[in-house]
Amino acid sequence: MDKALLLRLRLDGLTYAQIGEKVSLSRQRVQKLLQPPPLVRLALSDKYGDSCADCGIDLQFHGHAHHIATKDGVEDWNDLPNLVLLCISCHRRAHNTGVMLICKRCGGTWQKRDTLSALPKSCAHCNSPYWDRPRLKPKALPGNNGEQTP
Repeated sequence: MDKALLLRLRLDGLTYAQIGEKVSLSRQRVQKLLQPPPLVRLALSDKYGDSCADCGIDLQFHGHAHHIATKDGVEDWNDLPNLVLLCISCHRRAHNTGVMLICKRCGGTWQKRDTLSALPKSCAHCNSPYWDRPRLKPKALPGNNGEQTP
């Protein structure tokens, strides 16, 4: 498999799953082919002392190699200056699209993980399946002088 083609597709903004579909490979195989080589990965762990570069948590060899530049040349993609060691939470935040969702029921906010997935089925805070619709005001009951019931 031509790694340069896989990398070019990744730099063009395709996800690992989308690349896999184009070249008939699994998402995991594409991800494995594009990850930094073991010696670079070891050097990255040494550089950051096995701690997350963002929050400082001790990673104990479980850190994620995050590529800083995404549109530069193919030749320096896995070079040490283009990599930073992150924990899984900070790595997710680094790839976040910045799409903020707001529950119209409870007012809770959360960030959507990517632009390709469908909208969530429920609010991340109150679990309401109607998070994208405002709460309706209760109707006045007959005989209570038009006052709304709690």
